[in-house]
Amino acid sequence: MLLQRLVEYSERRELPPTGYDKTAIRWIIDLDSKFTAVPNFVGTFSTGRKKDRGEARLAPFRERTSTAIRSKLFADDGEYTFGKAKEGKKGDRVSFARKCHEDYLNLLDLCAEETNNPAVKVVSSYLKRWDEKWFPDDFNVDMNFTFRVDGQILIDVPEIKSFWAKKFWKFTLEEKDEEDSDNGESSVAAPGMECHICGKTCIPVKRHPFKIKSIPQGKSKGNAIISANKNAFTSFGLEASLIAPTCSRCVEDYAKAANALLQDENTHIAVGPLVYIFWTKEETGFSFASLLSKPNPADVQVLIESAYKGREVFFCLVAVKAESGRCAGAY
Repeated sequence: MLLQRLVEYSERRELPPTGYDKTAIRWIIDLDSKFTAVPNFVGTFSTGRKKDRGEARLAPFRERTSTAIRSKLFADDGEYTFGKAKEGKKGDRVSFARKCHEDYLNLLDLCAEETNNPAVKVVSSYLKRWDEKWFPDDFNVDMNFTFRVDGQILIDVPEIKSFWAKKFWKFTLEEKDEEDSDNGESSVAAPGMECHICGKTCIPVKRHPFKIKSIPQGKSKGNAIISANKNAFTSFGLEASLIAPTCSRCVEDYAKAANALLQDENTHIAVGPLVYIFWTKEETGFSFASLLSKPNPADVQVLIESAYKGREVFFCLVAVKAESGRCAGAY
């Protein structure tokens, strides 16, 4: 019921494009399509601190572990973007960084081929002949980088958004993860299951990539609503998020709707370790949060009188708490 209401709410909000999520990007790299100028690194950070990760922008997103090679189109760190190895990591990080960079370049070539966008080819050409002296003095391989060609930031270009929208769920449904690699199984679920939210037949998403963020004491990368990583949580041979089969569209819609509610000061209130999110089924102009934080006598009077006027409003309220990487809540 809760996730159905969130999916319904998503239809009223302008949510991020498919496969996009808020990503901290420290550097925008300006490139010249005529190759007459060296790359110019433009910082988006405001504090100047070394660990300032920069401005949060909507950008192509992929969930990955420290060992999974999964490139994020035009919005990745120095390991993927330039093949620079991260320090202090176990194993042959130089070799791993090289593989990450190869995967990144392959993704750019695929994007260039399918979009026929000349700016994509410009980025690919620059990276394939990259010179170490182009890096700024405060270059940090852990930060994220994106590109601007002739004044246009590529992650904002419509055809690139469309390309990523097509590839994101294809990649997600086909990729293997660490849990699967141990037993040689793929994370691809069998088709023909029914989405428990919309009821349509689908290939359910085994591990939901979009997490719920901004929960008090929650993980920085967000917390999962549907997840099972212990035998005690599974049933009927279903594991991970397959315990509640969900299609890709509903997975993205419910998560992005919840995050939109958590980011809007008019639709959430945090109280200690709990955060309450609330919304109405239809747009009413009523702000429950403002009524509590900035009460206006006229609004309070309207609320009291509404009990006698019989106006019906479908009001949803959820209490959410972070519990070991997951969301615990009451609807």
